[in-house]
Amino acid sequence: MDKSKRTRSDKEFAEFLSFWARKNVPEAVAIETQEQSGIVRMGTAVTLEVQGGKDRSMLVRVAKRIAEKLSQMPEVRDVKISWRPARPELQVAVDREKAADMGFSIAEIGSIVRTAFNGYDELKFKENGEEYPIRIWLEKGDRHSPDDVANLFIGPGMRETPITLGELAEVKLAQAPVTLERKDRENIVRVTANLAPWGSLGNVQQKIMQVLKEIDTEGAQVVLGGMFEAMQENMAELGGALRLAIVLLYMLMAALYNSMALPLSIMLTVPQALVGSFLLLMLTGKEWNIVSVIGIIMVLGIVVNAAIILVDYTEMLRERGLDRMTAVVQAGKIRLRPVLMTVLVAILSSLPTALEWGRGAELRSPMAIAVIGGLTVSTVLTLLVVPVAYTVVDDAVQIVKRWLGMAPSLSTLQPQAK
Repeated sequence: MDKSKRTRSDKEFAEFLSFWARKNVPEAVAIETQEQSGIVRMGTAVTLEVQGGKDRSMLVRVAKRIAEKLSQMPEVRDVKISWRPARPELQVAVDREKAADMGFSIAEIGSIVRTAFNGYDELKFKENGEEYPIRIWLEKGDRHSPDDVANLFIGPGMRETPITLGELAEVKLAQAPVTLERKDRENIVRVTANLAPWGSLGNVQQKIMQVLKEIDTEGAQVVLGGMFEAMQENMAELGGALRLAIVLLYMLMAALYNSMALPLSIMLTVPQALVGSFLLLMLTGKEWNIVSVIGIIMVLGIVVNAAIILVDYTEMLRERGLDRMTAVVQAGKIRLRPVLMTVLVAILSSLPTALEWGRGAELRSPMAIAVIGGLTVSTVLTLLVVPVAYTVVDDAVQIVKRWLGMAPSLSTLQPQAK
């Protein structure tokens, strides 16, 4: 297949297949498509868990209301619930006391019924050195209706006359659910859906929260599960990693420069990088997800490195005897080239992934876009903001030093000895 002819993303092609199947296969009861990128098979993006209470029919009613509301949202497709209509089931309710009086146990009766329906295949037929399994069970005509099953011979038991299953148990045809889902010891019914190509998981989550406020849940608890739950957990962990990275950067620079104030001018690059990453993600239509957060954490180390190059060289020039303003200007001129080289290498190496070149690149493109946006904005602002912030912080440090120098010493505050 010529890759140059591939113009649709996986989500767009899944949307096309769903539309085509609904149009050309009208007899299909349910149609569902799932995207697969690389070797990773993506599950349903939207999962709502309706749980609580002992009445499963109430959960089904609430799930149907939610599914109806979700079907009206253009950002989602393939909406369905996990509950399925009940199927007919043959139930055998054994009278334990009567069975015990006749000399039968529940296990013996269950084994006889199971053999009648599933068969007994422990026997083997040998011929010419080959073994063939033999299964013995009732004919279909003898197990067609509940009355046929009730006439199943159990054994003589405690009396000489034959005993049938109907004498020891109630055989009836009833409806039984296909699946019974439980979570945390509570009944649960799941509502699942996929995202449309233009849908964003974060935006859809906010709309679903608004929709749930309008639905009568009848006391049931509706929990966001699936990718929603995983996204919240991973975002919390990555958010902690992001905060820890900022704290460690400040502590490291404070230890290297032997100053608590000087790293503040360098740390101003962090909000600049965040603004650039968020802005480019918004302009390109990429969603805020785990991959983009990883890209932002990568940006922090690069943009701080550019600011360190400027501030460190400024401090070096001041130690050589230059005044502050001259040192700031010369550091900007001399260190402009290494700063741009560092940033351009990172941006150009991220472009193929940002442009989604290669198989599975659409999963990693938010990370590359966050890196490019953060580096571009922060680099332009670093060359302007960091020198200004350096002078402001230096003025503040000088003011504090003068104030401390003017303060009376502890020896002057102590009373003179007589």
